[in-house]
Amino acid sequence: MPLSFLRLGSFDAPPESRREKADDGRLLESWRSQSVPVYPFTIYHASSRAARRYTLYVTSDAVRKRWYNAFVDAIGVHKVRQDANMVCSQGCCWT
Repeated sequence: MPLSFLRLGSFDAPPESRREKADDGRLLESWRSQSVPVYPFTIYHASSRAARRYTLYVTSDAVRKRWYNAFVDAIGVHKVRQDANMVCSQGCCWT
């Protein structure tokens, strides 16, 4: 998804539990599962917040915060570049 159309949704939802099976090669152990916390965050496309919403999951709140900061930084850099291109396209950079 191009950064121009990326919008940030919720990054503060409570953790959810996901069931994972043990994978140690034993026959009986493959039937056991354990609950693992996952931390959701949501991004969406600017044209359709409801239909083009993506919920992603990470292993900790710290990782989720790093993703949020990375998105904010990338969107900020993209916006600055777009604004600079608009100014240059109006001829201000060439005088």
